[in-house]
Amino acid sequence: MQLREYRLSDAAALAALEKVSVEDPSAWAFALRGRHTLVAEENEKPIGFLSLEILYGCTACLSARIVFLAVADAYRGRGVARQLVAEAEENARKSGVSVIFADPGENARAALLALGYTAEDQTKTLRKYL
Repeated sequence: MQLREYRLSDAAALAALEKVSVEDPSAWAFALRGRHTLVAEENEKPIGFLSLEILYGCTACLSARIVFLAVADAYRGRGVARQLVAEAEENARKSGVSVIFADPGENARAALLALGYTAEDQTKTLRKYL
């Protein structure tokens, strides 16, 4: 498995991983534009991805949000999410981010909790300080 940066040509495959119906792949491509999106691939086929949005505020409290984290069913439990999250966290650290938030779906939530993210009160929001 390899990690690489998102390409516009990935839009339809990533929409399928996220299990959303996208009639116009350019709309999905637009949703990922301006975010730090990593793609995990095997044999040149996307098997997972993570999209991170840097939330610009005051310099001392720079944060980020995991917008999407999805792994193909056949690759769950093989460390794909772990590698995507580790790479995204490292990139975020280099950008000065001190905390990452996520409002994940059920599968991504389990992966993020296993990777050290914690729940905030009674909400679905998870966070991890870097």
